[in-house]
Amino acid sequence: MLSLIVYRLFLSALLVLGMHPLHLSVMNVDYNEQKDLFEVAVKVFQDDFTEAFEEYYGTKLQLTNDNAGSIEKVEAYFDLHITFQNMNGDKERWEYIRVDQRQDSYWFYFDVILKEPGTVIKIYHDLFTDRFPDQVNLIIFTSGGKQKGLRFTGAHKNENIQLYEE
Repeated sequence: MLSLIVYRLFLSALLVLGMHPLHLSVMNVDYNEQKDLFEVAVKVFQDDFTEAFEEYYGTKLQLTNDNAGSIEKVEAYFDLHITFQNMNGDKERWEYIRVDQRQDSYWFYFDVILKEPGTVIKIYHDLFTDRFPDQVNLIIFTSGGKQKGLRFTGAHKNENIQLYEE
């Protein structure tokens, strides 16, 4: 019982200091077959994203839905760390929709337009793995009414996903 109390106090202290013991991102990817695109929602901790963004760009993050300069940088940052490629090796383009701030996280919304839709897409995902050795990036991929969970880490950054069941 005492160890549980100490553990909770330790976790509370980390949160008060602006640190969190869990390094995780969650991304929902829904394949829209009619529009040939992925509808993407990415959830990240605010402090992780802000620090990574500011370190990479050397500038303060001014995240609003009407700040064109920040929006372009956000698109480029995600495009650098999370890529979707068709089987020809062509990278698909991210298109920013909006960002929502919720408690200690950001939810970023994008469309990823598929240039040449095929049956298999290659996904590369290394968001924050250079910053946190324990970073885990999860994707919940939905296509044709079926869901599949994907897990990415610093040691596992690539996956192929089947768009259609054969």
